[in-house]
Amino acid sequence: MKITAYIAKSKGARKKGLRTITPSGVIRSGAECYFVPFSNGRALKLFFEKREARLSRMRQNKAWKAGIGPRVYSDLRAYRMRDYHGNFTDCNWWGYWTEIAQPCNSSDLDKEMPLLQAYRKVFGRPYLDISSRNMGYIKGKLVVVDFGSMST
Repeated sequence: MKITAYIAKSKGARKKGLRTITPSGVIRSGAECYFVPFSNGRALKLFFEKREARLSRMRQNKAWKAGIGPRVYSDLRAYRMRDYHGNFTDCNWWGYWTEIAQPCNSSDLDKEMPLLQAYRKVFGRPYLDISSRNMGYIKGKLVVVDFGSMST
């Protein structure tokens, strides 16, 4: 699958404009977004709604600054995607680049309490969607990876 995207200029970006990018791993989907991994240790989180992408990015950036979430990179709007049959589909996808966390499994969730306490301290409310799919490891540290409205 290839994605043709308009990449907005942001801090640290070389330039803005249309680019065609090809994912390097298995695309996963949740209730609110698609997670599209690339070989450079980054992934795209793509949403149907611009507002939801912006809110998720804002929450994830806040968590990253507090050390409990993956790093956030530039905003992105993907205009068109090829499906698995090679056909272009017209889409307005909104999303952002994110750091890829290493997956955890359900046995790792017994280590979650300090992370959940830190989340509550940063956001002033509990994290609602505790599962191994919504947490992962970055540099050996357990972090939250899902910042959609259904989870937070």
